[in-house]
Amino acid sequence: MLTPKKVLVSAVLCAITGYVFGTVFRKVFCSSFDCQDFFDYVGQFLFLFSIILIIVNFPLIFLKKEIFTSWWKFTRIYVPISAILTILSGSGRGGGYISFTSDYESTAWFTAGLFFIISLALIIYKFIKLRGKHNQ
Repeated sequence: MLTPKKVLVSAVLCAITGYVFGTVFRKVFCSSFDCQDFFDYVGQFLFLFSIILIIVNFPLIFLKKEIFTSWWKFTRIYVPISAILTILSGSGRGGGYISFTSDYESTAWFTAGLFFIISLALIIYKFIKLRGKHNQ
């Protein structure tokens, strides 16, 4: 069974992996600029979303399971979609499949920020809703 503590541990491991992927692997395995970009963007995406998962998930350890379950349903849909949008955004050097001008980094930051805001709103909404049921 998935718990907030398991997600927290997984997010910490993913943050470490993202950092290593974006710094160490990039320097060791790549000589071309495109290869370095790939490792940098993948590492940045992993690290950024992991840090936000840690920040958002930590309070969920102390809240009711229903709140975590609602948040997890949202998270398991949102994160893969944001990864796909980030991949499709292109490098900002004339590439990508999305027509507006963007790059991997700005798309990752935008989707991560949006994830943070929606997550907090969802947690607060669910907390207030469950508290209201408890007071009746």
